[in-house]
Amino acid sequence: YYYYYSLASKTMDIIMILTCIINSTYTTTWDIKMDWGLGQPNSQHLFLRDELVFKRGFYYIACIIDIILRFAWIINFIQIPRLNGAILGFILAAFEGYRRIQWNVFRLENEHLNNCGHYRAIKEIPLPFALRENVKQPNEQDE
Repeated sequence: YYYYYSLASKTMDIIMILTCIINSTYTTTWDIKMDWGLGQPNSQHLFLRDELVFKRGFYYIACIIDIILRFAWIINFIQIPRLNGAILGFILAAFEGYRRIQWNVFRLENEHLNNCGHYRAIKEIPLPFALRENVKQPNEQDE
């Protein structure tokens, strides 16, 4: 019984690890290519895109950090002394929080550049009411 349970447990661990690797690889690629708009093959900036808001180095560093933090779950399988479950959970949650903030910055930047590039962004939003200087007063005469 123990041999069968041990074999099934190891098999499930391998399946879980392979599934996590596939998931992390796919989501990292989606973040960088689709959400951030990076990785354009004919871009004037190597592996980035033509229009950049920040310095080029920030994008390369952000990509590396995104890859590392997408695979941070691996820390769960490494035996680190003096790192119990609560501390490890807190560290991984902080890493994930940072990764999501970073993702939002680059996602919003890419969306803004796409909106401006396709003329979907406007500088001024019309108000649903008239301003005081545009409204005629009852005692004013047309000249």
